[in-house]
Amino acid sequence: MMKMHGLGDGAYWIVSYTYYLILYTAYIAVFVGLGSLANLPIFRLNDYGVQIAFYFLYGNLQIAFAFLMSGVFGSTLTAMVFSFLWIFGGGLVSLFLMNRLIMDDAVYVKLVQLVPAFSAYRGWFEMGVYSLRAKERSIDGLTWESLNDDKNDMDFLLVAFVVEWPLFMMVAWYVEQVYSTGTGFNRHPFYFLQGLRKAKNTREKQVRRWTKCSNIM
Repeated sequence: MMKMHGLGDGAYWIVSYTYYLILYTAYIAVFVGLGSLANLPIFRLNDYGVQIAFYFLYGNLQIAFAFLMSGVFGSTLTAMVFSFLWIFGGGLVSLFLMNRLIMDDAVYVKLVQLVPAFSAYRGWFEMGVYSLRAKERSIDGLTWESLNDDKNDMDFLLVAFVVEWPLFMMVAWYVEQVYSTGTGFNRHPFYFLQGLRKAKNTREKQVRRWTKCSNIM
């Protein structure tokens, strides 16, 4: 609707991204707050700094992934079907596949964790394991120092979030420009090279102009 009223792509993305980020932040605040009030170990025994970093980075990754998917699907119904399959399918696969891969310490588990749904499961798995251990032994749960522990992939997840977040946004912006979903027009797949071509042509014209002036003089 905002695009139909003439709002540019950049402004539209900033407004939409800010809206979804505020909505997600409010949800996570209620989620963690209620979990802490209920005295759930996964919230109370793990360092809140680690939890905030995890949820914040993962939330931005989710939004970036949603922007990417919105540029691919031109139909609302298709996007809704994909979203339901992604949520429920990702949850079931994480429950039955990821748990086995983590327990078996598979060599390719890090590649699987690059998928946003599976990385979220691994993060909650780590927090759950450390909170259970903290409750049984009366020690600290997951802290920043714990990221150096063997077989703890929380540090890998945070780095992956930081890398994938802007990468998804850049790919989403590119798809938005070259693939029309009914809200605008699509550009040439190599439109970003047109600026270089124009600059090259401008330099060539200037060289020819100066050469012509020199010959006249």
